[in-house]
Amino acid sequence: MKHVVRIMFILGVFLTGLFAGAIVTNRTEVSEFTPTCRPSSPETLGDQPAVLFWGNSLAFDGDWPLDGFASVNCAVQGMTAQTAALRTTALPDMNVAAVVLVLGTVELVRDIADPATFRAALDTITADVAQKYPDADIIAIGIPRNENAKDVWAYENQQHLDALNDVLRQMPNVAFLDTTQILASLPVGSETYDGVHLTRQSYLLLNTAIQNALRPSEQ
Repeated sequence: MKHVVRIMFILGVFLTGLFAGAIVTNRTEVSEFTPTCRPSSPETLGDQPAVLFWGNSLAFDGDWPLDGFASVNCAVQGMTAQTAALRTTALPDMNVAAVVLVLGTVELVRDIADPATFRAALDTITADVAQKYPDADIIAIGIPRNENAKDVWAYENQQHLDALNDVLRQMPNVAFLDTTQILASLPVGSETYDGVHLTRQSYLLLNTAIQNALRPSEQ
């Protein structure tokens, strides 16, 4: 019996240490992360209203020219929603008119998609964005798919694609842009050049959709 109690005690100490280590790791990632945005030092833009892009490589690869706004691209290649949730508070302090979230494709490509985890991460991200930029609109870009050609997008996990899009679509106080509909006018297969990333034609259509979703700048 004493051996059992001792083993349980050691196991409890181990699990407590593991849990504490995970918390420290997360806090360290937040404190040490400094976003690399384009343009550099976006805080120096002054009062010019900006649209901040936050997400994975689909956001990172875009130029996002927007009339009346400065585009600030702080996206990180390969970033998941869970990682973004740890880093959102580190985004630059500036005048932000809107935050565009581009998340979910990494989870599907890596086959690590879990709708509940994705939803929890998005809840954290949107809460942090609302606190950091209280006057900013939040726009979520849907995960692209092609209903007429299932093999266009090279997602390892097709099962949760619709579920992740539903999470993005149902977030309160967030404008959802349906990427599938936006890109529907393109010839099948021309939406992406590798099954994951967007072509120039796709970016042009998405950019127009975002421009139309923005409230006009007062400047």
